[in-house]
Amino acid sequence: MNTTPLHVGLALLGDTLEPAREVCIYLDENFTIQSIEKTPCEEPHFGSSSLILVPAPANAHTHLGDAAFPEYNTILPLEDLVKPPNGLKHQLLRQLDDNQFIDNYAQILKEARNAGTGIIIDYREGGARGCRLARQAHLKTGLPPKLLLHGRPSTGENPEETAEECHGFGLPSPLNYTKKELTRIFQISKTKDIPVSAHIAETPKTRKQGDLELLLETGTPDYIVHGLHLSEEDLTLIAEKNIAIAISPSSNLFHAIGAPKLHLLYKLGIRVAWGTDNAAWNPPWPWREAWLAYLLGRVKGLKQQDYAKWVLKGLLIEGYRLARLKPPIIREGATLNALLINGEQWIIKARDVYAALLKRIDTRNLVSYVGNPFLY
Repeated sequence: MNTTPLHVGLALLGDTLEPAREVCIYLDENFTIQSIEKTPCEEPHFGSSSLILVPAPANAHTHLGDAAFPEYNTILPLEDLVKPPNGLKHQLLRQLDDNQFIDNYAQILKEARNAGTGIIIDYREGGARGCRLARQAHLKTGLPPKLLLHGRPSTGENPEETAEECHGFGLPSPLNYTKKELTRIFQISKTKDIPVSAHIAETPKTRKQGDLELLLETGTPDYIVHGLHLSEEDLTLIAEKNIAIAISPSSNLFHAIGAPKLHLLYKLGIRVAWGTDNAAWNPPWPWREAWLAYLLGRVKGLKQQDYAKWVLKGLLIEGYRLARLKPPIIREGATLNALLINGEQWIIKARDVYAALLKRIDTRNLVSYVGNPFLY
């Protein structure tokens, strides 16, 4: 079997993201990793000692459809902007014809690709139709990242139609549904073997109305989104049920609805992943979310290296698990789905690799995507 040697100065290996320096990775024609040697490659090879190889990150929670309205009305409170069915963004989305939606959606997918994203989990408004249009836009780009559409059944729509067209259920607040409707959604998810998730405790109001209790009375979701206003008791229950949380620090701060309780999430060992939320107000750049989470944690005294590693794991591994996918761990026998990063600008020299990756990566030092996501 023919193999191609790739030489990097630093790679994050295995599910522990172990930093290994001067690594030679042998790839076959399908980008399957045949072997990993912790020694420089012999000539000839691709790569150099200045490059860093990491798993391609996941953007674990987006609303890409509203990218058509960048920075539209930065004054209104969140509920007036996004609450279905008549929040401002829903009114604007209804004004787009199919071609306008597809063109804007394809454009924001290209921006996500340029951010080095491996997968995107997109909460798709519009139920089955919304997922169909998003798939058409993705096909139009013909490029990674892998797009996972978690659709919300529209008012009056049979949730089975959403399940047929989407990869999972991504619900707004469960308070928008009856207990009977939620029970049906969980039943369909089991039959179709697709994930269920929902916005929970995004605002104090929805938490006081019992959104978490309503959801858990009808089923156990794969993950929840935000969870800003959950108490320590609530989060302990989430941890016991092994429910993950997708967190969007930039969005939370921009809309002034609170900051994620990262000290509690870390303390309780809750699985977290990072997402950029609404593309109308936040670019699809998941590295920025992880960087901000790292800084917010330090404010709460989380200065240990293990915290930086926990944040990075949320970016590179846990987002895939939310979607019931095998994460792109760099190990022998796996299909490579990774980023090459130029480490010359100080990252390669860093004593704390995890902190450097979180703080110093931007579009200037992303060299290229490497791998075959369509086989992953």
